[in-house]
Amino acid sequence: GRYIKENPSIDRNDLGFEYLEAKAASSLAPFLDRNVDSKQLIDFSPYQTESITSPLLPIQCNMFVCGGMVIGLCISHRIVNATVLHKFSDEWAKASRIGIHRVDNIELSFSLAMLLPTREMVPESMYVLPLKPGLKTASKTFVFYRLAISSLWTNADNKGLKRLPSGLQFVTTVIWKALKHGKLRPSLIAHMLNLRGRTLLPISDDCCGNPIKPIFIRFFQEMSKNIQLQDLVSLVGDATTKTINECGKIDKGDDLFLMVNYSCREAGEEFERGGLDAYFFTRDAILSEF
Repeated sequence: GRYIKENPSIDRNDLGFEYLEAKAASSLAPFLDRNVDSKQLIDFSPYQTESITSPLLPIQCNMFVCGGMVIGLCISHRIVNATVLHKFSDEWAKASRIGIHRVDNIELSFSLAMLLPTREMVPESMYVLPLKPGLKTASKTFVFYRLAISSLWTNADNKGLKRLPSGLQFVTTVIWKALKHGKLRPSLIAHMLNLRGRTLLPISDDCCGNPIKPIFIRFFQEMSKNIQLQDLVSLVGDATTKTINECGKIDKGDDLFLMVNYSCREAGEEFERGGLDAYFFTRDAILSEF
């Protein structure tokens, strides 16, 4: 399909996807090291950034002199998020190893659009966080292995916690505390909650689109100067539990849209006022969960 800018929609015209082949003048082994610089992997991807005219699904097949192969795949966030992309990639890999007839049949669903408000209503109600000119942002990739997470938890002061956090909650809290460095400046962290199976609506696991809701956790100046790691862990856990419980009551598409839109507007207006450090976390859709 193709994206239509003038009338924001996806035209399912069955024109196929863009496929590229590239040859790398090296072996694959150096790129399999866990400490490889992620910037070195950019050339294996067909596109570094997405634009209005970018294909929705470009694929680049990279051949190495040793016979190894790396497939770089970019898919537009307009049609799917990481959950569906992971499932598609996993089944594709299975088909290559054991044969196309022995893998699960993926029938992607486009039913999410039927649950949301019509296009005529969205421009008036949808909140989009404006990008400020000259706004400085920074991104960083962190890799935590299971043993490292266990070691962090063992050495942490976790007394007084009402519930044990998930690995995702604990790791992001550790990063949050490290980034604050004892500063009392207000800050906010955000996780994205996958709404598949979280509401009373029929949103299937194979549903295309972006059925997600941000979970915002705030730290205010009036909080204790001596706030400890376990206090931040509790903030993250309480906000996550509250959001999941709210989502579990949603049984109408309009209510789902309004809930997501309101939370984005609330955080956006707070961010626009300034004086706030914001940390947005993305996560591996398969290996981590709330």
